[in-house]
Amino acid sequence: MNRQKRWYDYLWVASLLYLILGFFNILFAWLGLLCFAIPLIMAAAGKDKGYCNRYCGRGQLFALLGGKWKLSRGLPIPHWLKSKWFRYGFLAFFMAMFLN
Repeated sequence: MNRQKRWYDYLWVASLLYLILGFFNILFAWLGLLCFAIPLIMAAAGKDKGYCNRYCGRGQLFALLGGKWKLSRGLPIPHWLKSKWFRYGFLAFFMAMFLN
């Protein structure tokens, strides 16, 4: 079953664009701040993980690189990366850096 592509299926282009442009001028890297703020705003508004499940351009880019373009070794994610202590520790670190 091949579903029709929607506008948000191409948000990986925006992630790739701000990543590349950020190397040439640091002001473009500020666009990445939107990719961190929008999920927080959506979660606070009660949209739960709607951004991550549908609109996340970084996730789309990594799925494209590892899946369609076969730039991944295809190994499973290490168990310690899935553990609760790592996830909550990384969340605390991420929020501390975000607030900094």
